[in-house]
Amino acid sequence: MDNRKKIAIVSMAIVLTVLFFNLNVILAQVYKKDQGSARGDDLVLIEEKMDKIMEMITEKSNPDKVNKEISIKLDKILSNQEKILKELEVVKVRASMKG
Repeated sequence: MDNRKKIAIVSMAIVLTVLFFNLNVILAQVYKKDQGSARGDDLVLIEEKMDKIMEMITEKSNPDKVNKEISIKLDKILSNQEKILKELEVVKVRASMKG
């Protein structure tokens, strides 16, 4: 499967999860409002938080940006691996000298 399709599927799953969670929160607020204890400000705050979350999701779903972030992380991992291998060679040499 193409990376873009995978990213799109994961993004859609995240969006659906967030929407489901927020729907539960909104329904809980409506239930409380029916009970007389909910405030209208709470729903506005929830909508604002939902908008912020959606913005974050759309930023993360940009395939080029995601690929660039993955490349940077892989470069760091490979760099660390090279350092570890060099240190391992030094340890092997020291161990052979003592042994």
